[in-house]
Amino acid sequence: MSQWIDLYTQKCRGIQKFAEITNVDINAVLEKYATATFNKTTINKRDAFKGALNRKITAEEVQYFKTVCELPNKDARKPSQYAIDIILGWITEDITIIYLSNSGISCVMAGTDKKREFLNPSQIGSNPDLFIFYRDSQPAPLELIYDYTGYWEKANKLDLRLNKYENLKKHNALILGITPEKSRALLLDTRKEHPDITKGKIVGYGGKEGYTLHNINQHLQPMHGIIETLKEILKK
Repeated sequence: MSQWIDLYTQKCRGIQKFAEITNVDINAVLEKYATATFNKTTINKRDAFKGALNRKITAEEVQYFKTVCELPNKDARKPSQYAIDIILGWITEDITIIYLSNSGISCVMAGTDKKREFLNPSQIGSNPDLFIFYRDSQPAPLELIYDYTGYWEKANKLDLRLNKYENLKKHNALILGITPEKSRALLLDTRKEHPDITKGKIVGYGGKEGYTLHNINQHLQPMHGIIETLKEILKK
C-alpha cells in the first residue's frame, strides 16, 4: 500500500510539472468537466478529477470506484487505486491534447474511453487514442503512453503489451511516449521496423509475451523537439 501511495504522489507531482512545462492551465482542463457526472450517478467528474489530483477522494467516490473497477483478472491494486490511476491518465492525456493543439497539431479523440467513463472488459478496446492532423495532412492514428516514475530511463527499456502493439501496427499508428516530469519524449512509427524492438516474455506482465524497446535513452529527447519531428512525419 505504501509503495502505491508513493507512486501516487509521484504521479500527481509529475502531472503538475507537466502542465507547467507545457504551459497548460490544469484548472482549465478540469473545468471542461464542470457539468459532467459519471454515468448513472450524481458524482461530478470535475470534482472527482480534482480530488484524485489532490489526493482527496470522498467516501462516495470510493464506493463508486468499487462498483466499476472491481474487475476480473485485475492486478493487485484496489478498485479505488485502479480508478485513480485511470483518472490521472485521463488528465495527462487532456494536457497532452491541449499541448499538441497549441503546437499546431489538431487532435480528435478516438479511444474507447474518450467520454471519460469507466469501462467493463468487453468495452475496453485497443484502438489508438487520437487521430492527429497538421495543417492539411492526412489523419494519422496516435497512441499516447507515459512514464511517471522514470522507469524507462533507469531500465533503459520500454515494455509494450503484445496485443496492443500488434494492433497499433495494424493501424499504422505512431506512438508518442512522454515522461511528464522531465518533459522528455520519444516517437515510434509502427510502419517501420525497429531493430531495438524485440519480442519475448515480459516480467512486468506476469511472464506474458510482449514487445520491448531497448536502448530507450537513445530515443528519448526533449519533448518540444519530438513534437517538431511529429510535424515533419505528418507533412509527408
